[in-house]
Amino acid sequence: MLHVEHPCCTELKNKLVLFIDGELSAQECGCFVKHLTECVQCLEEFRRHEALKFALKCNCKNKNTDEFFMMEIKKMVQNQISAS
Repeated sequence: MLHVEHPCCTELKNKLVLFIDGELSAQECGCFVKHLTECVQCLEEFRRHEALKFALKCNCKNKNTDEFFMMEIKKMVQNQISAS
């Protein structure tokens, strides 16, 4: 089934990082969470961003970061930017 992007999807994607970083107001968080419960595509997008942030946070603690891993992360970020 083709996902027809709702205007809320675009707004949500623009605020995704702010939500993950806890920088949205309580009202904005409520709207954000409500949309995630109603839109599988946006929920998947949120989970990808959240997983990427977690991986970066965990990997940055390791002083011996694998160069290949970092290249893969850069590719993922570039792909996300290109897709937006």
